[in-house]
Amino acid sequence: MTRLLPLFEAELADPDNFELYEAVEELVQPTNWEPVLAEAMRVLASSGLRRFWHQAMCVVFWSSHGEVRIPPGGDALDCVARLYLCLERDPGLDENLVWSIAHQLKGVGYLSAWNPLLDREVVMRMAVMRMAQ
Repeated sequence: MTRLLPLFEAELADPDNFELYEAVEELVQPTNWEPVLAEAMRVLASSGLRRFWHQAMCVVFWSSHGEVRIPPGGDALDCVARLYLCLERDPGLDENLVWSIAHQLKGVGYLSAWNPLLDREVVMRMAVMRMAQ
């Protein structure tokens, strides 16, 4: 986890002048989204990196621009569970951002009645993630 963290630090240090989106796009250009997404998901899995969770969520959101990308090392519902677990642990995070990612990963519309926190599979995955930390 070395490519995103310096960018996240720079954005936190100077949010008015540092363009995180552009910096992330530069990371993606020589490779592809997969390693960047994998790193963002590792940040979201680490309580010690909580201060970067919002930025990591933004990376996941940006990666789905134009097409839904499933983060490596899991499936769509793993990602949804991880996002909602982060939201549970830090209620100050942007719930709308989490929903904007989750509904795309699930393949339902933005105004869908689907509630990830009532989805048995998501709830079970969140429970497993809680026990692992």
